[in-house]
Amino acid sequence: MVPQPELPLFTAQLIVQGPNEGPGRPTRGRDERGSAADPFGHEGLAAFTAQLLLEGCGSRDALAFADALDLLGASLGSAATQDGSTIHLQCLSRFAAQGLELMASAVLEARFEEAEIERIRAQWLGALAQRDDDPRRITRSIGARVFFGAEHPYAHPEDGYAESIQSIDQALLQRAHRQLWHPQGAVLLLTGEFAPEPIFSLVEALFSTWDAGVAAQPLAKRAVSRPSFQRSQVVVHPRRALSQTQVRFMLPAHPRNGVMESEYALLNAIFGGAFTSRLMQNLREDKGLSYGASSAVVRWAHAGYWLASASVDAQESELALREFLYEIQRLKSEPPSAEELERAKTTYLSDWSQSFESHNGMLAQLAGMARYGFAPEHLAATAGQIAETSLEQVQALAESLATAPYCLSLVGEPASLLEALEALQLPEPLFCDAWGTKLVGEAQR
Repeated sequence: MVPQPELPLFTAQLIVQGPNEGPGRPTRGRDERGSAADPFGHEGLAAFTAQLLLEGCGSRDALAFADALDLLGASLGSAATQDGSTIHLQCLSRFAAQGLELMASAVLEARFEEAEIERIRAQWLGALAQRDDDPRRITRSIGARVFFGAEHPYAHPEDGYAESIQSIDQALLQRAHRQLWHPQGAVLLLTGEFAPEPIFSLVEALFSTWDAGVAAQPLAKRAVSRPSFQRSQVVVHPRRALSQTQVRFMLPAHPRNGVMESEYALLNAIFGGAFTSRLMQNLREDKGLSYGASSAVVRWAHAGYWLASASVDAQESELALREFLYEIQRLKSEPPSAEELERAKTTYLSDWSQSFESHNGMLAQLAGMARYGFAPEHLAATAGQIAETSLEQVQALAESLATAPYCLSLVGEPASLLEALEALQLPEPLFCDAWGTKLVGEAQR
């Protein structure tokens, strides 16, 4: 095989978000630009708006816009997360100017044509139907509503619900575009092989007409707060005849504010964030209950959570839940050791360093800093902070996690799950639909 030369790439990512009061301190309840800004009854609006940016803009309809990208061999994607919205371009460096022109047109000149709205809506509803048949995603939806509370900005999935997507019309999309996609608080990140000055001049010219004003009628805001989670709760979506049970624990964590960044990263690597972690070794290697059990830390502007999850053999649901609880409680009864901490530092720093080997990995790191108001120096200091984190700091966080209340969401055969919960003396469960929006009565179980 003849080796192919490595072509220089250009990538750009534009993040729109609310202004920050300082590093890691987002302005509370003001100007959120992601799904946390979705009004009641219109959940999914920010994500739906982001998608429609790519379906025709300026002088190009949806087909002409797609053809223009194809002609460059470029990819352009957009999305909304809880705390902001993004649009991401990747193309060859020699086509950077043309790619940026298309990116700017999508942001500034989205057409929101009725035919395209209905086409994307139909695709969206199909994707939601698939989501609501996926046990893993169901546990996420129902767990978030119980953990945060039904009216919290983080309680609903970014892509919304079938009913809420049906309620979004052209006028609302246009209003959301003015409210969510304006330059205040926006950050443009560029990586690749290019001369900085010409690109900077081009960006200034392309975005010079971007209106800093927002919609005259702002989107209705939800109250933003940290979840007041005082006691452990269990929520179940019943699915009969499933061969596996989907398990998801959620425990409170700090918001993304610069507090205990390295402690969270290292404890996660010890608990369930690596193949050598406690969860994986117990549930997969020792007990054979799951192909993979893992944990992750999710930290947003106003709240965060720690999750641990796995798909387990339905007949072993009780044992799997017992081992999950054992590993959570073991964080206090058998605190992380010096050996575990050193292994976690090595694993984390190796993965972190590798993330800078690609344009997308580098942008992901920079975007995480920019979104929450951290300077690039914060990223540069990561390796030192990881190396300096003490065993006592990690053990203190481990103890707080072991004693925190949890939200346990389950999808599986209801009768066997009830037996498992009763045997383990866990809280009386709530039974709900796939969205977590309605309680399910005895007859529907």
